[in-house]
Amino acid sequence: MKKSRAFYINELCNEEKLKKLEDLHEEYRYYTQLGIDTMLERHVLTFDWMNYADTQAFFPRPKADNGKILNSNFAELARRHAIDTVSAWASAIYQRKLKSHIYKLFKSDQISEKTKIQLCTIGKYLVIEPSNTVTQEALDLYWSLLLDEKLCGKPPQVSKRFPMRLNASTAKLQMATSAKATDIWLSIATLELRKRIDIPLKSNPYIKDVSEVTGGLLLCKDKKGRYKIQAVERKEYQIPEISGTKEIGIDVGLNVIAAMSDGRLYGEDFKPKFDCLRNNILSIRANRQRQNLREDSPRLMALEFKLSEMMKTVMGEISNDIIKQYPDTVFVLEDLNLNGSRGQKRFVYRALYRILCQKVVVKTRNPAYTSQTCPDCGYVSHKNRKGTKFVCRCCGAARHADVVGAINLLRRSEDKEINSVEHYKQIETILKARFRHRRCVTRASDCTDVFPDTSELPSLSQGLTTRVLS
Repeated sequence: MKKSRAFYINELCNEEKLKKLEDLHEEYRYYTQLGIDTMLERHVLTFDWMNYADTQAFFPRPKADNGKILNSNFAELARRHAIDTVSAWASAIYQRKLKSHIYKLFKSDQISEKTKIQLCTIGKYLVIEPSNTVTQEALDLYWSLLLDEKLCGKPPQVSKRFPMRLNASTAKLQMATSAKATDIWLSIATLELRKRIDIPLKSNPYIKDVSEVTGGLLLCKDKKGRYKIQAVERKEYQIPEISGTKEIGIDVGLNVIAAMSDGRLYGEDFKPKFDCLRNNILSIRANRQRQNLREDSPRLMALEFKLSEMMKTVMGEISNDIIKQYPDTVFVLEDLNLNGSRGQKRFVYRALYRILCQKVVVKTRNPAYTSQTCPDCGYVSHKNRKGTKFVCRCCGAARHADVVGAINLLRRSEDKEINSVEHYKQIETILKARFRHRRCVTRASDCTDVFPDTSELPSLSQGLTTRVLS
């Protein structure tokens, strides 16, 4: 696993260099959008950009503006970027919207089964030409659905924050030899022929030498409008091997960030802050939508940036604290489906899972009924849990509901019977069968205590006779 590092432009950079960089970025975005529009106009979803001659002939050439033009290296990067953007957009639209819509058309008898198969083939494999399995009529029908803005939304649009790809021929990082302002500089080509500019960058505490990062760079803007250069470290980060077999369960709760199977809770005061800021953002966005205003505004972007930074800070602190408190431990998390999740749980689970996977060994288990199953007697019922309180309706055991979920996750770590099934109904059947078996064993042991000699135990017929006579 490799990590990405960011370098921001130093405040000492003069305005003339920034203006040239802005012009270069604007021309790159314009040519990339031109490539996207060309692909959609000619009904092409993917392209073999490894063939330089074909891509150069397919896409229009960049036009010179006042003697300024994208050089061939930047133009090739922009063409590849356009191809990747269209391909990714088409694949995502098919999975999220078109696939279900095609099945609806088939169920309503608007298309035949053969046409349905052809449309799914086009969307899955990004077919662009007719063949033995796909006809031209199916291609035309698929494109009419794909370009329907009411169904699929607008095609890809290049915004001001669209990143610009850089390679070794267009830009490179250099270490300063005599400059005192900063240690790292970016040497990048411009729109002027055979002219480069050197831009001072802020140092990154994790990078001491530019030889520690790869040659491929990415120039983009953050939400505050600041330019930054992203690079990938050459160093490979390996997850440390665990010598012992110590494990602990973690449950991401609705009101806490993490609940451990030993009873510890992390982030109990985070939810009110998160909900307050997120509700403010949703309210502003809904108000702008009612007034038919554009989607984003400086205030809204500032609030979203504040929310994301708060998430990063809190999750980083808590994950580091958890790793420090439980050294040489395997963490058992829930394999959560986030389709129906709302609020902080959706964001927290993704962040916590991603951070822990980068630093420690993580197991994931099916979380079905973990917060509804009593860890003492095994009784399963949705009535056991009410909010963050868990009170078993069979044995009366009371605990924090998220801690109960973490305990049951830990127990499922080596549970081969439950891990072998996926559907939650099958898991419910297994848990209820275990509870009934445990009750029978408990009752039999109680009877053995009363009647030490098994011959003195009343038979089933004797018990029934006694009840009838009484």
